[in-house]
Amino acid sequence: MRKKWPLRKRGNRTCYMVNNDGLFETETPIASSGAIVLCGGKSERMGRDKATLRFGETTFLQHIVAKLLDLFEPNSICVVKAKGQSIPHLPSGVNITEDAIAERGPLEGLAAGLRAMPVGVKAVFACSCDAPFINEKVIKHLFSLLVNVDAVLPRDNTGLHPLCGIYHRNILPSIEQQLLSNRLSMRSLLECISTKEVSTELLQEFDRDLRFLWNVNAPTEYENALAILEAIQSTKPT
Repeated sequence: MRKKWPLRKRGNRTCYMVNNDGLFETETPIASSGAIVLCGGKSERMGRDKATLRFGETTFLQHIVAKLLDLFEPNSICVVKAKGQSIPHLPSGVNITEDAIAERGPLEGLAAGLRAMPVGVKAVFACSCDAPFINEKVIKHLFSLLVNVDAVLPRDNTGLHPLCGIYHRNILPSIEQQLLSNRLSMRSLLECISTKEVSTELLQEFDRDLRFLWNVNAPTEYENALAILEAIQSTKPT
């Protein structure tokens, strides 16, 4: 049985603290954790900035940040943009930072996000701004598996999904070493940290259709995402 560590009060919510071995599943927001949203990609297949795409009454980026605010404190959410990139307005308190060096991919963005995190944040959920169906239950479950490893990542028949996973803050030196060596792929990082892989078959308990893994990269995929959103909204009680 896991030891329950000291409790911390946040308003009227009580959260378990993170310890050195990992995180406990908690009441929202998740204690000692945060989220990084990467939105500095080129969006070449889409042909326009995906962070600004309309999604219901908001944009992709605003929609994702709003969902993350159900789990994390605003200052524990960091949006990483490209140098000079204009992004939609976000709620007060949400961190916004830029890649230190332009056009170096998600590894550069992950490093920037980790550097910008408050000192008390020990682990983060990382995703891109083109994943509008991130799932709160999946995120909580992945955090609960961060025990004696540096990262927890979903795996399906296409491979690992590094931009839908949990990372311990202590991997920042490893990322910086990869960047110094000009090894810019997420795969290069995973070769030098410990990772727990989680079968997507297990995650279907929380998201039957595994929509949390969907990335919207092309106009046809965007149309499909809008259709799914409309179907979801049509089933909600008025």
